[in-house]
Amino acid sequence: MGLRDPSSDLHAQATFSRKGRRIRWALKPGGAMFASFKRGETEREKGGRLFTDMTEEGLSALFDGAGLQVVDLWTSGDARAGREGEMWVGAVGATATAGR
Repeated sequence: MGLRDPSSDLHAQATFSRKGRRIRWALKPGGAMFASFKRGETEREKGGRLFTDMTEEGLSALFDGAGLQVVDLWTSGDARAGREGEMWVGAVGATATAGR
């Protein structure tokens, strides 16, 4: 079982920690979760929405705080036209293979 939770739903760090623990609990042993954030170190508001940018270290720490082991962590460029200079950090975290 796996979950995908894009940055549109994981903006504030406090929200991610709380939500991450619930997601970790809901995953079967060995289950995985994917998350991605725009790369950076700021929290900003745009169009009435709160965005949290994240570094590789910050995203790894969030997964750790939720009880998920980071399986893969990467940085990639934005593929959308006109946003070639924007970078994203993504990760896959997994639960232990046995027990909750």
